[in-house]
Amino acid sequence: MVQLQQNLKKINNAGIEVVFLSYDSPATLKAAKQKQNVDFTLLSDPDSKTIDAYDVRNPNTTKGTKTYGIPYPTTFVVDKKGKIKAILPGTTRTRHSVDELIKATQ
Repeated sequence: MVQLQQNLKKINNAGIEVVFLSYDSPATLKAAKQKQNVDFTLLSDPDSKTIDAYDVRNPNTTKGTKTYGIPYPTTFVVDKKGKIKAILPGTTRTRHSVDELIKATQ
């Protein structure tokens, strides 16, 4: 989130709106937004329904644990009509760059 926030002006200038989706609760996301001082939308998917719809749930977590429902770090570039234009997978250790995100929208 920090990298996105640091480059938000560049991202927005490319015509991209950032929306972050997490399995965390709204309260947790509100606290994270304040702590990390981010200006973009954070959406909560506590039952991982959207995460499952996009097939990015990490299957290596155990039901009943805190991490159950966590998604793989993935960025979807979706146009205004809701069509997926690009999928940029990441890992917990590496993410794509802002320039890769912008390039995927062109």
